[in-house]
Amino acid sequence: MKKFLIVLLSIAFALNFALVIGMIGECISPRQAFYTITDEMMNTAYRFRRGWQLRNRLP
Repeated sequence: MKKFLIVLLSIAFALNFALVIGMIGECISPRQAFYTITDEMMNTAYRFRRGWQLRNRLP
């Protein structure tokens, strides 16, 4: 389970890093970039936690 979590977090980090580079390249404000990254990280954590709860609830 730890390896799966590490892989998942690595993928999320890589995607967020690519998102930041893309945003900076298009000259948006750093505040908007930070809020977008934070929002994506929270969404990823919520989906992971929600999926884990649903799997544990099924027989």
